[in-house]
Amino acid sequence: MGDEGYNVDAVHMAIVLADYGVLSDSTWVGQKFGVMDAFAEASSIIGQYGSLYHRHGDLLMSLEYYVQAAAAVGGGQLSWSGRGNIDQQRQRSSMLKQLLTELLSRDGGIDILLGPRGTGEEGQLGRFLTDEKTRQQFLLEAARQYQDAGLYDKVIFSFFLLYSDMNKLFALTCVVRHKT
Repeated sequence: MGDEGYNVDAVHMAIVLADYGVLSDSTWVGQKFGVMDAFAEASSIIGQYGSLYHRHGDLLMSLEYYVQAAAAVGGGQLSWSGRGNIDQQRQRSSMLKQLLTELLSRDGGIDILLGPRGTGEEGQLGRFLTDEKTRQQFLLEAARQYQDAGLYDKVIFSFFLLYSDMNKLFALTCVVRHKT
């Protein structure tokens, strides 16, 4: 994947420019509705490059580019420290959860994000969603998206990760099977 030449350089330049806040997040006079700002453009470039790794099954490398894409749409490095504006932080959080959900659905995604035992302590998810309640909320939202998409095996497994109590899991499994 390193044979793309200038495309690789463009991705890494986009990461640096977004991280250091060189890109302008303000709108210019006459900007048309629906036109992406510089942060969104950089994020799109970075995310597309990360999706190449995703398609080739290198989920760990894909994760790193996806995180950079989310940071870029959130205004760069400032969005991680809480110094970015509220809208940018919301965009970063939303995009990050969307991309993490995409990774979680892939074979091997659970091992990378939640660790080999699926508990979350050893996985990469804790780097980005630091408290347990946020991680549980993320898994619940992911399960809802999987259910909406008809991926019932992913729903059951997501709930299994959420609830260690087998009685709750059994009840949820019955509900999911009833809907199919």
